[in-house]
Amino acid sequence: MKFRVLETLIASSILLSISSLSSAQSNQQDSTILPTGTYYSQGTMFNNSRREIAHKNNRICIKIVKGPANPYKGVEDITISSVSFQKGKFYIDATGEGLILEKNGKVINSGRGGVWEYRGISPDPRSQPIQAQKMAECVAAQGRYVQKMQGISISGIDFPKY
Repeated sequence: MKFRVLETLIASSILLSISSLSSAQSNQQDSTILPTGTYYSQGTMFNNSRREIAHKNNRICIKIVKGPANPYKGVEDITISSVSFQKGKFYIDATGEGLILEKNGKVINSGRGGVWEYRGISPDPRSQPIQAQKMAECVAAQGRYVQKMQGISISGIDFPKY
């Protein structure tokens, strides 16, 4: 009798675990669909720009770094934003732009902002500690999060004035 009760208890626990795991998986955006890490543009024109994705629990944030076009000098413009998942699509809260995912999220396209290819989990070496701090704040925050800042100064040639 004791064995039967223990057996039933174990079976119930396993079924409850499986049930809660499957419902949690269906309710959250899978990080393999939009992997954490750094995304770079193809080609050399946008060498000074990138996108970085961070996850924590069911929260996704993006860092959009817009540097000067190669070979010009300038300062990085950085936007750190929460990412919303609505009606089966990801949206950048700061801009309202949708993210078009290709190749299982290894390539993201915002339509007008170019195509960004996943290159790995390591942050870009040009990232500053304050940027990592703001990304951590974003993934820990509740609701919409938008933070704008300037990054490093990029050396190069002056942009021609016409």
